[in-house]
Amino acid sequence: MEVPENFVLIKAWKSKTETTPAIFTPELENTRVLGIDFGTSRIKAAYWDAEKGEAVVLPLGKGERLYVPSLFHVSEDGKIRFGDEAEMMLHQDSSGVVENLKLDLAKPIKYVPNGQLVKSGELMALLYRRIIDYASRQVQSFGGNAPKMLVLTLPSCWDYSDIYMEALESIRYKGEKMVIREPEAAGLAWVEEKKPEAGDMLMVLDFGGGTVDWACLQVDDNHRPVMIPELSPGGIYSAGSHVDDGLLDEMMTQLNREQIIDVLQNRAQVLEQIRRMKESQNGQASLTRKDGVPEVSLRTGSFAFPKKVFEEVVKREVVDLAVEGIGVYVKKVVRHMTAQNSKKHIWCLLTGGTRFLVGMEDQVVERVMEIGKAGGVDIRFVKIDQADFAMVRGAVLKGVSAIDIKSY
Repeated sequence: MEVPENFVLIKAWKSKTETTPAIFTPELENTRVLGIDFGTSRIKAAYWDAEKGEAVVLPLGKGERLYVPSLFHVSEDGKIRFGDEAEMMLHQDSSGVVENLKLDLAKPIKYVPNGQLVKSGELMALLYRRIIDYASRQVQSFGGNAPKMLVLTLPSCWDYSDIYMEALESIRYKGEKMVIREPEAAGLAWVEEKKPEAGDMLMVLDFGGGTVDWACLQVDDNHRPVMIPELSPGGIYSAGSHVDDGLLDEMMTQLNREQIIDVLQNRAQVLEQIRRMKESQNGQASLTRKDGVPEVSLRTGSFAFPKKVFEEVVKREVVDLAVEGIGVYVKKVVRHMTAQNSKKHIWCLLTGGTRFLVGMEDQVVERVMEIGKAGGVDIRFVKIDQADFAMVRGAVLKGVSAIDIKSY
């Protein structure tokens, strides 16, 4: 790709030490790089702040919240809303709410409970147009212009790049565009923050709302993280949203006829309650009754989840599957390290909100450590600042890196 006109590239590297240069710190004037992370549950954005020399998360929601919910609403007259506006409609017209679009994005037509039909690409086009327009106004360095480089995150399980690119074409976005796998993006953010040594490897395990993904990167001699071809990214189609569906199914078996009708008529609203209830159980105080029993409010009463049922659903829907899938990948990583006779330690980063579900992190860590020990590899778990936003910050770093590479 050619360098966009009007780019001024100043190669001014900062460094932690003389032998460990920073990775994404060239001061690039007027870069206008924007990253968008369309998650199953939340939508996030970040941009490159040339003055600070870092990727900065862009507040998208009400009250300067750093994300908006991944919800869409299609009214009976065809008007489309998304984010906070769609969330407000949960209590006004829940039958028009489209949830979990990311899980069904490959389907060209989305069937809305209120009888409306809408193209999935049309919903994505609305999302991109609104965020791009918002960023052009809110980010001072953009100067009222659209970003020159747009970087979009993709799960490891699916390739939605064609859908994303078509949506951008439909809104006539003229800038450069890239995609990056979600765990790779999180890995880039960690490498930039911690600046490991050349040759170090990082395994990323990302526990999202729709998938559990993984990838492995290695720091090259230029201190840039690169994907390892022999350890291609992957994942499983089982995560937070599957727990929500499992809890809903368990609840439906215990409701009376009147309550079942209530749930069917307000499914989106009930599912949103279940999601929030689930998140409140992630090691935090319950949002429910004083005795801490997870509870969902219905128009015809309420339903309380016994703790045992909650834990059984989490284990069945995601923990067991995640531990198994991750175990297979970790074994592959360990074999690769042994065959390459490379460093006998590897960093491991856990990201994504689903990792907080009861039993998840403990069992994954135990299994990973067990496999590493058996293969003679020391697996060291690490953390990153703003972990919930690592992917979108990494997406921005990917865009800045691409621009910098073109300058040589």
